[in-house]
Amino acid sequence: MLDEVSGCAGAVAGIVESLTPLEGTKLQDAHICVGGPEDVIVVKTSWLLMVGKVIAVAPSGSMLNDSVLKAPKILDEAMLGWSASAGACVQLPSDFLPGDTVPSSRPSKKAVAKEVDAMGNEVIDEGVGALYVTKKKKTKEEKAAEKAAKAKAKRAANGEDEPEEDEEEKDLVKANKKQIKECKKLAASKRSAGASGEVLTDDELEAAGFMAQ
Repeated sequence: MLDEVSGCAGAVAGIVESLTPLEGTKLQDAHICVGGPEDVIVVKTSWLLMVGKVIAVAPSGSMLNDSVLKAPKILDEAMLGWSASAGACVQLPSDFLPGDTVPSSRPSKKAVAKEVDAMGNEVIDEGVGALYVTKKKKTKEEKAAEKAAKAKAKRAANGEDEPEEDEEEKDLVKANKKQIKECKKLAASKRSAGASGEVLTDDELEAAGFMAQ
């Protein structure tokens, strides 16, 4: 008995295995797996498809709008009864397997637990939205430190000697007023704590990767 799906009975999930353009036309033969290795159907279509994607298809013998299909057909949302949208194939979530029955309504996007963190809490993958992560902007100091580390690694790989201090100073960044103030405060704190030797603000600036005043 055919599975009852609003708009189409017998609709299943299929993976696009290959696409073969038909010379002299805008059509292509889509080879779609709807089950085991032997269950591959070929559909002529002009729709935009991508190899590896899971789409909704109706094999031969499926019921579409009270008619029995004599040839397999790629389905859009209107054919499935999901919406009035027509003219584009329905792409299903990647967790649908070939031959799975297409649901009677559009699958809802849901978060799926991928792993558990050190505290035993589920780490949730929010789907496509999780790809759009705000990238933290690096500070000038971080960029300078990264540049210096890369230069050092390159010199080591080439067997070059480390540059003299005055050459290294070229990679140092000029500190702003706030950073100078913090280094002065740190130097004064060390002097108050009885640090051995003379503690200068310039020393603290260079230790933090800044140019001396």
